[in-house]
Amino acid sequence: KIPSIRAFAQKHALNKTTVNLAIANLAAEGLLVSQVGRGTLVVKPNKPNSPNMIGYIFDSGISPEYPSIALHIKHLTKTFAENHYSLVANEYPASGGMCENPDFQEKIRNHFFSGLIAYSSIRLEDIVFLKKYHVPLVIVGEESNDEHTASVCADMFEVGMSLTNHLVRLGHTKIALLTGPAGNKTGELMELGYRAVMAKHDRTYPAEYVMAGPWGEDGGGILAGQIVTLKERPTAIITAEEIMALGVMKKLLALGHRIPEDFAVAGVADRLPVSAYPVPLTVSDTAERSQI
Repeated sequence: KIPSIRAFAQKHALNKTTVNLAIANLAAEGLLVSQVGRGTLVVKPNKPNSPNMIGYIFDSGISPEYPSIALHIKHLTKTFAENHYSLVANEYPASGGMCENPDFQEKIRNHFFSGLIAYSSIRLEDIVFLKKYHVPLVIVGEESNDEHTASVCADMFEVGMSLTNHLVRLGHTKIALLTGPAGNKTGELMELGYRAVMAKHDRTYPAEYVMAGPWGEDGGGILAGQIVTLKERPTAIITAEEIMALGVMKKLLALGHRIPEDFAVAGVADRLPVSAYPVPLTVSDTAERSQI
């Protein structure tokens, strides 16, 4: 704990405003933290002899035992162990994100993690929170919306082209694209690939065939409900993630539609096991350069 602003200013013959500003700057950098009833405390750094911990964050509702997640964790665990790091898997908080979750708050503020790998969509507020405490972050599987945050992902333009080409080859002329939340880079790049292929094959489509909406199963269900109300329905649907595709499939089947007879559905990645889908899903394997 550091002295009060008044005591600090008197001891070092400084202006209280100067001391207050210095403390605010150190707090912004994650070196100090103010707690009601306790005053201003120095944030404890990692202990030199403690194991270096890397956090692996996966989407809420996704099991770390799913094939692609398990394989990813296995490879990373081995790689980090060779460099004297330990990998700890954590589920991304379903509501409020990391910055509003008490467990994550404590771990981040106490520098429990040396860094984080996120196989999940990360809220911008959480990116800012991690930066405040100088915790490095790498996002896997999608483009980061923050230009200063590292991300590792497939060429989503190519993925959009690959899935659209696949459906065109199957004879579909009315293809819808569900991009995820408006403004996300993954969806925007997929849309560019989709539009390029549709233009190449002289496929015209209504503007409402390109839809933005929430990620996840619920988001897919919401957009599928909108699709079936369109005056000119598409015969195929591409989603920017496979969990959204699962929501689309469940909603269509619940409404009495057939897959793929009435609607063909295609998604990105393969985090879920085959048994999770009510019918087989066509996916673009982003780990293998967008192969169908």
